[in-house]
Amino acid sequence: MKRKPQRTIPEISTASLPDIIFILLFFFMVVTVMRTDTPKLSTVLPTTTYANRLTKSADEIVLRLGTDPTLIEVQGRVVPSREIHDYMRQQFQGLSPHELEGFQVVLHADRTVKMMDIRAIKTALQENGLRNLRFISNTGLAHTSTYD
Repeated sequence: MKRKPQRTIPEISTASLPDIIFILLFFFMVVTVMRTDTPKLSTVLPTTTYANRLTKSADEIVLRLGTDPTLIEVQGRVVPSREIHDYMRQQFQGLSPHELEGFQVVLHADRTVKMMDIRAIKTALQENGLRNLRFISNTGLAHTSTYD
């Protein structure tokens, strides 16, 4: 009887493994979307039937009104609503009215927020010279309101 020769298992080449790892790393770095801000107040935005697509502006102020009407998030900082007028005055003192015209205020208000709370915010903004206001709905669209 003749013996069959023993087969050897060929070695797997790992020379291309670093290339594959770097390609995967580069792919995930490119396709991952980094969030620039994490809201401190949770909001459920209202729906709308008519709105315009929001374009991001460099001079924009983001306000979030959550379910608690005593707190407002301004640019990532939570401020008691009774102090919003003074807080806005401190942030924008020294700016001319012409410079304030360039600012857009973007309002993310929960659907349960009462209109009187929004009106109080609008009054505080208006008294501080901020007149361009955008309301955000859950479709990512905005309704622009300019008031005098």
